[in-house]
Amino acid sequence: MTDAAAPPNVNSKTGAWGWPELARKAHYFTEAQSLCGRWAYTGTPTGWQGGAWPDGCVECCRRLGKRRVRKA
Repeated sequence: MTDAAAPPNVNSKTGAWGWPELARKAHYFTEAQSLCGRWAYTGTPTGWQGGAWPDGCVECCRRLGKRRVRKA
């Protein structure tokens, strides 16, 4: 049985924010690759799926904004 409150899988198509251990900022991951292209991550996501992460990678935030505009 799956817990409904559990964070989504980083490898899902929707993506999620994650914070790699050596990164200074959080990055948005889809299929284990960050949107900025600088990080690969298979760890536990933060669970934050909202817009820009308050302390997130600027490039990931910018690209996430572009993705959401295209889908709308």
